Amino acid sequence: MFSFFKRKPKEIDWISNRPPAIVKLMLEEIANNTQACQTTDEIPNAKGPFGLCPSNPVPVYGVPSNEVYLGRLRMPNGNLIRWRRVGSIRNEDIEKPIDDYEVFDRSGNIIAHIYISPYHWRTSLKAPDGFKIVIK
Repeated sequence: MFSFFKRKPKEIDWISNRPPAIVKLMLEEIANNTQACQTTDEIPNAKGPFGLCPSNPVPVYGVPSNEVYLGRLRMPNGNLIRWRRVGSIRNEDIEKPIDDYEVFDRSGNIIAHIYISPYHWRTSLKAPDGFKIVIK
């Protein structure tokens, strides 16, 4: 295979290791989200800087994919980041709740808040400004 072909990473399998009732609830929330992304890395018609404001959160496939997405983010120089979930918030432009994460550099300095919407059929491969995505 040629090196310039990028493989799309598989979504994580969070369905097989969760109680069926929880899986049903999460999939129903995704199915009931009229903004749910299936083929795009960004929520259509979202406003503001991608991932850096609540009106344009990062779409991911279910709540367990929040950690997968954040684990792929790196500083521009390739350094790892750390994060802490602040809580869940709402935004009038986004149908479902949004998770707010503080993001830290290696020294423990807060460098950004990343906003994630976990009610989509796929996990974005787009990085917010000031970050890059690394797929292993």
